[in-house]
Amino acid sequence: MEKKKEENACVFYITGGNNQIMPNVTKVVQNFYVDRSEMDAMKEHGMESVKKREPVPVETKSSDQKADDLKLAEGELRIYYTDDVSLNAFIIRVGACKDASDLANLVVGEMMEHTIMNGGIVVKAHFIEALLAFVHFTKGSSVNNIRQHIRKFMDMFGIKKGGKDSNHEK
Repeated sequence: MEKKKEENACVFYITGGNNQIMPNVTKVVQNFYVDRSEMDAMKEHGMESVKKREPVPVETKSSDQKADDLKLAEGELRIYYTDDVSLNAFIIRVGACKDASDLANLVVGEMMEHTIMNGGIVVKAHFIEALLAFVHFTKGSSVNNIRQHIRKFMDMFGIKKGGKDSNHEK
């Protein structure tokens, strides 16, 4: 008996995304977008219908630009925190926020603690953009969404847009 030609095993390590397990399916088509060197390797292993796709540009900002953006954002927040310890603690808490609601709750809580912050400042785009430089969540991270959440928390605590309610003053 002739031995059948052994097929090369192909192993994929999948992290994240949505994976489907389909035990009764007879045929599945999956598209891979690769560069030229990967195309040759895929053709070698018998993968069919390999088409070239234009590369997607990676991030447009350089690391120097990112560092400058962080410095500008930190400078914006430094107005409300006079010492480095409290500023860094606030930035760490901003980075730990899981979503826009968490961030809004933190901002309103901080506004109640620091007299220089008020309802008029925390809903401004430049203030929210400074916060966004330090957040790690992406879903719901638009300025308008965060502003809406901040206003909701301000209403819950009875804080007016122009400033703090007299009941919340130190």
